Amino acid sequence: MLAERASFSWPQLEAMQGFVREGDTVFCHSMDRLARNLDDLRRIVLGLTERSVHIVFMKENLTFTGEDSPMSNLLLSVMGAFADYAKFGIVRSHSLEVALWPAFQ
Repeated sequence: MLAERASFSWPQLEAMQGFVREGDTVFCHSMDRLARNLDDLRRIVLGLTERSVHIVFMKENLTFTGEDSPMSNLLLSVMGAFADYAKFGIVRSHSLEVALWPAFQ
């Protein structure tokens, strides 16, 4: 299980959040690069869009502008859940490879 939330520190993310201003646009490669789970993704996107900062996810081809529509909320939740699941699968398969590696040497 992951350590408590307070033990995580992402200084560059915090610096970006402090630097952006109303009307700015943040470009991010993909949702799974911005946050470590769906809850963090929603919190970060909401925090930025509430300040009138747009966020563009290049891989998913999605833009969030603060428009509080049911469709944008659905897309954020569904695509964020897929990114979270994919990240879990990568971590899990890597752990399995590390555990099995000595058997193949």
